[in-house]
Amino acid sequence: MISANLTLLGVREGFSQADLRSAYRDRVRLVHPDLATSDADRDRRTRDTIRLNLAYAELRNTPARKAPPPAVKTPTVAVNTPRARDTFDVARDSILALLGAFVAGVLASTITGQLPLTVGVMLAGTLGARWAHDRDDHRLRATVHG
Repeated sequence: MISANLTLLGVREGFSQADLRSAYRDRVRLVHPDLATSDADRDRRTRDTIRLNLAYAELRNTPARKAPPPAVKTPTVAVNTPRARDTFDVARDSILALLGAFVAGVLASTITGQLPLTVGVMLAGTLGARWAHDRDDHRLRATVHG
């Protein structure tokens, strides 16, 4: 029965779902009852369409078609490396240090009356200190892990 359905739809053994669907649609377009020119032609086209529908339904649900190779599922693993964690800590510490320098600069500028200069000096000092700390920290880690 399966080979008759394969012949009816014009597909070969080992067909894919896309091949089956395409062949079915092509065949139905040829024999659809809406294309009939007379009552007898409409009856014949209706029978042919029903046969195509049944063959398509059977082949779509049959295990005889070649199944695609099983997909190999690779487990997703979240890697929390010490380097990634250290990078986050350095970024967080730098942001907090800059925020503290900004607040200290704003407070100090109330005394000096020169907001841009005071805040700029505080931020520059904080950035320089963070850079020196990070440089020393990386040098230390290189000797420990290295």
